[in-house]
Amino acid sequence: MGRVIVRDLMETAHGHEIIVIGRDKKRIANALKSYRKKNVLGRLGDASHSKALARALKGCKVCINAAQYELNVNVMRACIKAKCHYLDLGGLFHMTRRQLKLHGTFKRAGLLGILGMGAAPGITNMLAWEASKKLDTVERVHIRVGGRDFTKAGNEVPLVFAYSIQTLLEEHSKKPMVFERGKFKEVLPRTGMESYAFPAPIGRLKALHTLHSEVATLPVSLKKKGIRACNFKIAFSEDFEQKVGALAELGFASLEPIKTRGIYITPMEFSVKVLSRLPKPKTCPVDVEVLRAEVIGKRKKKQVRVLADAWAHSSPKWCFYAGDVDTGYPISIAAQMVADDLICAAGVFPPELIVPAKPFFRELKERGIRVSMRVGRA
Repeated sequence: MGRVIVRDLMETAHGHEIIVIGRDKKRIANALKSYRKKNVLGRLGDASHSKALARALKGCKVCINAAQYELNVNVMRACIKAKCHYLDLGGLFHMTRRQLKLHGTFKRAGLLGILGMGAAPGITNMLAWEASKKLDTVERVHIRVGGRDFTKAGNEVPLVFAYSIQTLLEEHSKKPMVFERGKFKEVLPRTGMESYAFPAPIGRLKALHTLHSEVATLPVSLKKKGIRACNFKIAFSEDFEQKVGALAELGFASLEPIKTRGIYITPMEFSVKVLSRLPKPKTCPVDVEVLRAEVIGKRKKKQVRVLADAWAHSSPKWCFYAGDVDTGYPISIAAQMVADDLICAAGVFPPELIVPAKPFFRELKERGIRVSMRVGRA
């Protein structure tokens, strides 16, 4: 996702300097060599060490965090030390709630933090928020994500991961959170399976609960509108779901250390290492993804349903999947808004409460991500 973000910044953030920070000197050098832009520089920094990262962030106005989400708080603390605004791609509910507790610290420092500014969370939050404006009261918010791959490459690779392998394994093994009857509660992993009708050309897919941060923020943001229920479901391909679901069910996503040959390692660490070695597709993807917020409530005392969709397609120019596009581009857009002082605030916020919708959706459209909204009977 970091590569996707940098590509978009290179093409759109004119007049800004882009600094790629990482802990691997060789990988940074290779990245800079591929970008070949004078305004793209590199620095060494480790997201797991706040003080060292703060030194790497010195002089930066905005930090875009694309590291694994359990490092989010570390990066936020580094931003406070470096006096730098902060954005990330999400925190799987519990981390997001921890991060929101830094609101006062960021506010006193005069800094802005935007949490979950990718596709889901991110675009989905914005869709739900804008859809809610069509209603006098909100009863339920259903977030659904689904896509279809039309790549004509056969079975050249056994498994393709759309984003972080660790995060995907966690989404299949950690207990999802839902908001029902005005209260948060846990449900079992990989439950809530439903056949959901996505718009053509995607069609019906089986969607299931996973742990996501939209559920952590939307019920709070929409509290005054009376929201009583909120959940998130995603539809993976049948083959992917069977394989990754089996790994999770067999314990390969466990974080409990096991000892082998005198060394402690978690099954999760082992799984990520092995799966990272799988061959990457050689064919550029041809796929489409739809992010949907289904918001149900009342308008003029009548039951109404608003369907807000965002459509993303793969990028033939950079061989990005649709999921790369709709995850990497939104955070680039929001970061540029912060850098250009189009978003001026202090504190820590979810996207729906701080990002201006009209210019944000306009920027998505310029990048080929189309947003639509339909109002009808519930």
